[in-house]
Amino acid sequence: MTEPRLSDADAPLPLPPTYDAKPGRTGTFHPNAGLVALARRAATALPEPLEQCTLVPPGSAGAEVVCLLFAPVVIFGGQAVSFDPFGDTPAACRAGGGEIFGCELPAPPALATIVDGTLHPRTITTADVEYMESAAVARVAAERRVPFLAVRAGSDGNGDPRGDRGFPAQFFDYYRLAAHNAGDVTRASVAELGWLARDGSARRACHLLARHRWARAAKRIAARRGP
Repeated sequence: MTEPRLSDADAPLPLPPTYDAKPGRTGTFHPNAGLVALARRAATALPEPLEQCTLVPPGSAGAEVVCLLFAPVVIFGGQAVSFDPFGDTPAACRAGGGEIFGCELPAPPALATIVDGTLHPRTITTADVEYMESAAVARVAAERRVPFLAVRAGSDGNGDPRGDRGFPAQFFDYYRLAAHNAGDVTRASVAELGWLARDGSARRACHLLARHRWARAAKRIAARRGP
């Protein structure tokens, strides 16, 4: 996996294995092998093609259609860095702040207006992906021994047809596109879990998952043919 670019970074990314969980603290979290195997199957049976075009800026009456230079793809593995730029102090939501900063969930058909906020600029890193949330969830899942898989979609990086403007400008333009594509992979992965419950031939894989034999279950899932 190479440096994330908009040409392929709107590809949803199942959780890579290595994280800088907090400033000054490094933790290693591995995605569940069984869930990764299901996600790999899901990536070949998405409910719809990953979106390549979106309205920019989202929710604006004057938005124009912008298309990425290359078709998004699903990428597995790599190294991700996750940290807390706010120093354990959550940013407060704002009444009427829209989809990003607002306190209310927007109605599905509504077009929300994004307001300015204090965001940290991108940093220089050798990691494949940089984001803020998944390591915290992975840590809690690991502490409780809950199988874990993250699906991420990039919204900034090189290859932007409007120029390499960096974060947060690219994020505000492409967050809806990224969320849509990540949602498609998540939906397909959940559908694969449903297959395990319905398909009699998957009974052995279900038993292995129930016994926490993740690697053996992953091999059985990967070896299965057909829908």
